[in-house]
Amino acid sequence: MEVVRDHVEFGMSYRKIAKRSYERYGVRVSPSTLQGMVVEIGKRCKTPFEMSQELCLKRLLGYLLVDDKRISVGGKKVRWYFGLDKTGDILHAEMMKEYNVSNMVSLFKAIRDGLHYKLKGLTTDQEILFSLAHDKVFAGKPHQICIKHAFDSLDRYLGYTSKVGTLKRLGIKFRERFRMMPDCVNEESHRRRMEEVKHGIERIKVLKEELVPIEQLRKDIHRVLQSRTYALACSRWANFNRHRLHRHHTHKLIVEFVKKRWHTLTVHYHHRGMPATNNIAENFMRQLEKRLKTIEGFGNVRTAESYIKLLVACLRTKPLTDCKGKRKFRNGYSRLELAGAVLPSKDWLKLCLKSP
Repeated sequence: MEVVRDHVEFGMSYRKIAKRSYERYGVRVSPSTLQGMVVEIGKRCKTPFEMSQELCLKRLLGYLLVDDKRISVGGKKVRWYFGLDKTGDILHAEMMKEYNVSNMVSLFKAIRDGLHYKLKGLTTDQEILFSLAHDKVFAGKPHQICIKHAFDSLDRYLGYTSKVGTLKRLGIKFRERFRMMPDCVNEESHRRRMEEVKHGIERIKVLKEELVPIEQLRKDIHRVLQSRTYALACSRWANFNRHRLHRHHTHKLIVEFVKKRWHTLTVHYHHRGMPATNNIAENFMRQLEKRLKTIEGFGNVRTAESYIKLLVACLRTKPLTDCKGKRKFRNGYSRLELAGAVLPSKDWLKLCLKSP
């Protein structure tokens, strides 16, 4: 049990645990043996779905957020999908062996039917699978596309992401060249290096000038879609269509992109309390990523499932400490408690393990 706590809860690597075991008890244990111990305990761990069923979550808000995480299993990236309520609790986690509509429909049905989840609305990224499965399982319920993900897609569509990346690489490259100039052994070498630096500065200058109108248009479209009310969003959208940079090619691309998605990007305005972004799910994904950094990947599905079950159970029962602003009241409570669960034990490991 101590090994599981050290590895899952505190993020200690198997090598570090093995070393500490020898220093404390004089017992030599290989990292692979420790991993086997964690896997065996993980087999007894309840799935997030089973915990959700057992604990009777009484304060779920009805707004479902679904996101995915690619995890290395057997040398291949496998998609794991996580369904969270707006409270922040993880209702369900499932590995999708085949990326298709049927499996996504099964995931949604497990939440709807297995947990008797009363959906008020769904927030996801722009994956087409989400839209297709939503129409089959939650037809008639509102479906919001995450604005943050939409902005990221827009940046790639405009070529902004690649331009910023190029600018950053050029800056690093030519700063390094400039530092190396005093080391040039002769005048000809110094002259060539100087020419390279001058050429690089010119390229950077041109690229920055190209980015000025794009960044202004990006800033203004962000302002449109982050308006506090739908009426204000419509007013700002009308003004954006008459933008002083309306002749710029980027303006045309932005208008085409947003017009095509306007309905799905503004659903939250018509349903009070509906999240406009997947930030709640993204916050969980960051915590997941932080823990998975100690593991380069999993050798097989069994090992991956055991660890994910333990990790999700730990994150669901651990009191939150880093909420800010309007969500600061959540600090000191676990995700399960915020969802209305009455925990029979504060020990997450005892809570998540099935009886022998």
